[in-house]
Amino acid sequence: PPIDISDALAGGARRAPLALFWYGMLSHPRFRACRALTHRHRVYRIPALVRTPSALLAFAEARESSDDSGMIDLVCRRSTDGGQTWGDVHLVPAHEPHAPHGPAAAEETVGNPVPIFNPRTSELLLLFCSNASREGEEAIRSGGEGIVGRRVWLLHSSDEGLTWSRRRELTAEVKRQGWTWYATGPGGGVVLTDGTLAVPATHADGVGPIGGGGDHSHVLLSDDDGETWHVGGDGWTHTNEATIAQISDGSLLLNARSLAPNGLRTLQRSSDGGKTWGATWTCDQLREPPPLGCHGSMVATPGGRALFFAGLDVPASTQATAWQHGAGGRQRLGVRRSDDDGQRWDSGVLLHAGPAGYSSLCLLDGERSVGGAGNVLGVLYERGEEPSAFFAQSIVFELLHDEHLLGAWAKGRDGQEARRAVLHDNTNARPLDVAAAYSEPAAPFEVELGPLPGEAARGPSSGPPLRYRPRHPELFLVE
Repeated sequence: PPIDISDALAGGARRAPLALFWYGMLSHPRFRACRALTHRHRVYRIPALVRTPSALLAFAEARESSDDSGMIDLVCRRSTDGGQTWGDVHLVPAHEPHAPHGPAAAEETVGNPVPIFNPRTSELLLLFCSNASREGEEAIRSGGEGIVGRRVWLLHSSDEGLTWSRRRELTAEVKRQGWTWYATGPGGGVVLTDGTLAVPATHADGVGPIGGGGDHSHVLLSDDDGETWHVGGDGWTHTNEATIAQISDGSLLLNARSLAPNGLRTLQRSSDGGKTWGATWTCDQLREPPPLGCHGSMVATPGGRALFFAGLDVPASTQATAWQHGAGGRQRLGVRRSDDDGQRWDSGVLLHAGPAGYSSLCLLDGERSVGGAGNVLGVLYERGEEPSAFFAQSIVFELLHDEHLLGAWAKGRDGQEARRAVLHDNTNARPLDVAAAYSEPAAPFEVELGPLPGEAARGPSSGPPLRYRPRHPELFLVE
């Protein structure tokens, strides 16, 4: 049955974000049933959110440590009530342990999930990448002898993520000769109005470090429901980890993380569905944290009449210098709206003033009115709870609708919606007051946020160990 989110929006109050994955979650006794499968997971990163007809699915990378290399798995949780409650953590069968030409699961990194639901076939597709766990990004970018490099894969599900096909390799179709580093997404793909599937991706053309000039965003395209794929045109140089949306005139908008020193995200339009890209532009509202920016996510309403973007809100006064808290200045995650195809963006709403990182957006209700609200967004994002904490202590889910995003509504003479939005200051790095919306269990458990693997070798950390109390721990029980 379709998702009913009316209960999730009842009362119109903004509710507390729900933690779906958090640092060390499977080390807690309440997760004994999962530990046999995912005993090595301590850190969860790289969220990806998708809506199917009857469920929301939240994907993430499950890691041993905060490093981007090593043994990494893909995991998923499902919700059938609009994100109010979530099922158990399940491993996605992204590894191929007995493949004749690939590393065993214990020797393989898989990641960069990009889910996309195809309404024409009612199939859920999941694209992702892999590499040998011993090969980090620096080694792959060097193109050294014996490097296996990045490979690209596809999974299909005909039952909205309950079961999956064996993975199918796409590397020969989508990765050109001379490309070293390669990454799908991360985040979500889009289905264009003509049925084409479009997935954002990144490649490094030749040998060189990240930020060295060889990085380009591009899109992967399929016009036969995912049976075959081809590469679209290259985006501007110094772009990475783009997010895409179809805008009001049918063009495809690319909104990319910038590795350039200007500290502004790079935007481009394509009038031919991603085969070629037009001139670049930047917006002062879309600033990047130094020195190499951060991932952001974007989604369009039906017909592309409005765009929403989730990213780190970098004040202009501090944008040129490294911030003092959060890893490298990754903090202040907010959501902005554009009504002119990405030319300008409003000041938006701040979701979290503390450390934050990658995100994924999903439009849950289109333009139908629910409980007096219009557009309803699901936001899945990385979050740290302490001012100096790792920015991905947890991955949380939050529901927003227009009353939260737009601040106030008014009708102009021409009937168009005039908006007044303010960026809510949250200097204490706490969510809105939600005491009336949720009640804490009588005896919630806490998860100690000790040092990440390898930190002890670099010396003791200052201060007491951090402790994180997940909201609604009863949602994470594994019977």
